[in-house]
Amino acid sequence: MKIVRAEVFVTCPGRNFVTLKITTEDGITGLGDATLNGRELSVASYLQDHLCPQLIGRDAHRIEDIWQFFYNWTFDNGYMHPGDKPGLGIEFDEKLAAKYPYEPAYLPVARLEDGTLWNW
Repeated sequence: MKIVRAEVFVTCPGRNFVTLKITTEDGITGLGDATLNGRELSVASYLQDHLCPQLIGRDAHRIEDIWQFFYNWTFDNGYMHPGDKPGLGIEFDEKLAAKYPYEPAYLPVARLEDGTLWNW
């Protein structure tokens, strides 16, 4: 299940909540909050110009792989420095995911000892 669209929305003028919407080829959508008080528009621009294009075509099931890629990519490319907010815009709400699980039956997963997923 590949990611086909990643959109950034800035809402609530004056407060500027930043929301990232990801859509898969199966029509499943996911929403994430990327609001950083006082820096909302720079976060929205960063997501739209740099992270969203990198999401297109990635396997939506490989959440940990995507998170690690972006976490390391932001530091390696000079967009963030140690001490900045790590993982900005790519946080994952584990409690919410546990409350509303979605596990397609056709998903083969092999988790290695170090916690990474094996690419079939």
